[in-house]
Amino acid sequence: MQLQYRIGTTGDWTNVSGEVYETAQELPATFGPTLLPAEIEGQDYVQLRYIYFGHTLFTTFPRVRLDDVLIETGEVEPAETAPTAAFGIETDNLKITCTDYSTNARSWAYDFGDGNTSTDQSPVHFYDSAGTYNVQLVVTNEAGTDTLTKEITVSAAAPPIADFQFTNVGLEVSFTDLSQNDPIQWEWDFGDGSGGAADKSPSYTYETAGNYNVTLIVTNALGTDTITKEIEVTEGAQAPVAAFSHSANKLKITFTDKSTSGPQGWYWSFGDGSFSTERNPTHTYGFEGLYNVCLEVSNSAGTDSTCKEVNVQSGTSTGIANGISSSVSIFPNPTSGVLNIEGILEMELISIEVYSLNGKKLISENVYGLDKIQLDLTSLNETMMMVNLIGKNKNWTQMVQYIK
Repeated sequence: MQLQYRIGTTGDWTNVSGEVYETAQELPATFGPTLLPAEIEGQDYVQLRYIYFGHTLFTTFPRVRLDDVLIETGEVEPAETAPTAAFGIETDNLKITCTDYSTNARSWAYDFGDGNTSTDQSPVHFYDSAGTYNVQLVVTNEAGTDTLTKEITVSAAAPPIADFQFTNVGLEVSFTDLSQNDPIQWEWDFGDGSGGAADKSPSYTYETAGNYNVTLIVTNALGTDTITKEIEVTEGAQAPVAAFSHSANKLKITFTDKSTSGPQGWYWSFGDGSFSTERNPTHTYGFEGLYNVCLEVSNSAGTDSTCKEVNVQSGTSTGIANGISSSVSIFPNPTSGVLNIEGILEMELISIEVYSLNGKKLISENVYGLDKIQLDLTSLNETMMMVNLIGKNKNWTQMVQYIK
């Protein structure tokens, strides 16, 4: 500890001769005239300060005469404690940002592990190549030093990989960029010959509904990438319109959905008591015959259905299905409750079964030896059902409507 003075406010500081104190306890309560040199006599201003481990404890600026100077020392600050090193690191490709969290530090020395150093408190550093490095921080004050080392891994940047997703409400489509490796530039082509954008995730309103090829080009410092996706734009949510086609390989029939307006659900009834929820199913029948195949499609806006009569041939018979169709009569259709079935005996039918559209068996009648039968539908809740006529070697199905 040392008392210092200087004449005026800009001169050099001078130690008061012989007055050096090793501990705060030795510091006198006051400094009187006997401690000060005679050269300050008559000066307009003299600055006095007390130094303790390099820190100024107090400074006075008195207009003084030698015989009336008295300086009170007041509280003496404790000695400085040693620092504790602490820091965080954020990586961005080959760039790192160090943030100092040390306590009691007055100087900082970073070693980035690649031959480069810094004395900034919270430096930013760029590596020349990817790899694993030991970053060391040494912090210092007058009471001591502390060191902390952290291992980090940095990776080199890469060219972008383009990707996006989209959602639409009517003719307005919102695009969301999903590209990787930090692109800095986006170029959109909305596929209608006039629309484009340079935003990261734009929205665009088409003039008409239709299918459009949307292209996104993304760029960063290392390259460019392009992706194109086909999107369907509709004027609003619309119920689907059911349609299908089929192809036959003997008893094996492949059905292809041709519905429009974006169906999201499919329900097939193959006319023989079998069903499927696949979009494009394949079904193998057990017998030749005419089968009434129905497809019901749905989306959030509604439901639609269509039915077709499919002639299934095994390739070994000669049109027996057409004979069944002309020999058996099912009437009236639609019916108000009673359904008549005639021509049973000629076709050697064994039984008649009635199914709901979801495959639930509603009626089963043994008709062997009969020529005609009446079915009472008045106890049923269904309005559409399938009547399945089962013969010895073949069957035939008819869709029936019940109007209550």
